Amino acid sequence: MRRLLPFIALLICMPPLSLLAQDRQDLIERARIAAENRDWQEASELYWQAIEADEEDGEAWYRLGYCLHMLGEYSEALVANLKATSHPSLGLYAHYNAATACAQLGEVDEAFAHLLAAIEGGYQRLSSILADRDLRPLHADPRWLEMQNLCKLKIESDADNVIQIGVLVYRNALIGDFANPLQTLLTAPNRKMRLEPYYIAQDLEPVQTQGVKLQPDYAFSNCPVPDVLIIPGGHARDRAVPNVELMAWVKKTAPQCELVIVTCNGTMIAGLAGLLDGERATTNMGMYENLREWAPGCEVVEGERFVRSGRLITAAEGTAGIDAGLCAIEILLGADAAQSTARRLLHPWAGLPGEAR
Repeated sequence: MRRLLPFIALLICMPPLSLLAQDRQDLIERARIAAENRDWQEASELYWQAIEADEEDGEAWYRLGYCLHMLGEYSEALVANLKATSHPSLGLYAHYNAATACAQLGEVDEAFAHLLAAIEGGYQRLSSILADRDLRPLHADPRWLEMQNLCKLKIESDADNVIQIGVLVYRNALIGDFANPLQTLLTAPNRKMRLEPYYIAQDLEPVQTQGVKLQPDYAFSNCPVPDVLIIPGGHARDRAVPNVELMAWVKKTAPQCELVIVTCNGTMIAGLAGLLDGERATTNMGMYENLREWAPGCEVVEGERFVRSGRLITAAEGTAGIDAGLCAIEILLGADAAQSTARRLLHPWAGLPGEAR
């Protein structure tokens, strides 16, 4: 029994595992805030503590590497970035940062190897590469010009790897209804696709919504079909539904999109345009009965933040648009990208359990 006493005492003193996880999440958040305030020393120390609790956290290694680089500790930054190169979505950026560290350390061959890995992985910011002062030690090497040409060829070959995100805007559409899913999509780290957002309206005149003027990029008459279409809620009954041209454009265009995200009472637009027939959908929690009127052929799902039904994603009000955006990311870029985005946004995300939710 005496031999067991130390172990019993240890178990009594240990906090619950959930508390340990919460403590670690608090460290990550404090580190993020310190980095935003450019307190690189504080941020690096906090990331170190978080890594000690979970050495497999590639994103924490990546953040640590960046902080150490900003402190001029290039050898340590290189080690951290090498740990992060296997991260599914941040790996290419870790390779790029490893290249800058190697360049500063005079390890030219290794710098070009990491730069090549970043470019092959999808890093295409040629202007950033050319302007990066940390890479200046490479400029005199003949491989520098070869690298530029390779990057240009890669950009040309990947020109089709673009996801166009069209945001329908109309007078008094709710900003949060389109901003939440849009910002979520744009936050996603990815190496395969470039996201290209644009606003779509009846014409190119500025659209007034909640005191903000939005400048449309396209009118209905000249807009390309987006891969992802976001239909927000707002004053849909007064401003969108009576607009015959808007409703005709939605009815014609939405079926051609890869994904359609409808938030809040934007389901009124989608329902009356016939997009919800035969689909499962949700809406603002106070409008379930309205949705049954707008779309009699729709299975209305109550009490869910979002519902996926094939290529249609509907969301409730408020921050449920973030869930819709995370759903779209998981469909387009994979589960790892969605989880990474959720962590960046400090938003809970359990992933997609199946074809519809």
